[in-house]
Amino acid sequence: RNPEELRQALKVELKTERDTYKPGDKLKAEIRVTNIGAGHRVPTGWPVRGIAARVAVLDEDGKEKGLKEYFITRTFEFPTYPTEVKDERLTPGECKSFYYKYKIPRKADLKKLTLRLDMIEYLIFPRKADEAPIPVSKVTVPFYSTSVEIMKWQSHAL
Repeated sequence: RNPEELRQALKVELKTERDTYKPGDKLKAEIRVTNIGAGHRVPTGWPVRGIAARVAVLDEDGKEKGLKEYFITRTFEFPTYPTEVKDERLTPGECKSFYYKYKIPRKADLKKLTLRLDMIEYLIFPRKADEAPIPVSKVTVPFYSTSVEIMKWQSHAL
């Protein structure tokens, strides 16, 4: 899969409720994904193909906190023959919003926090990818990434 095709097909937005936060605050963000460029449902192709929006807060060392994943996919049951039970793919022009919340620890000794969003197309459900007989890099395609600085320590001169 070509990541550029997904970037052209989908508009991805990450918006926070406020520009800056401090220890003890509750971070609220909205992830909006809109099918702006495909004349068909996205993702398309294999029934197991899907899109994951991975959102996390990163500390100044890049350590993830509050990781949450949201999915745009189809769900199948396999009693004897695969039967589609849910289709949550994006139709042309459709927009889906996901809402992320993270409570910043009140007693956090943090110099900086960044909210990061990674969009990944996968061919095998991410939690099962490590069980696949092929490398994860062959079954996942990162196609979009963005970050927003939400908290930065400031020294106050006396």
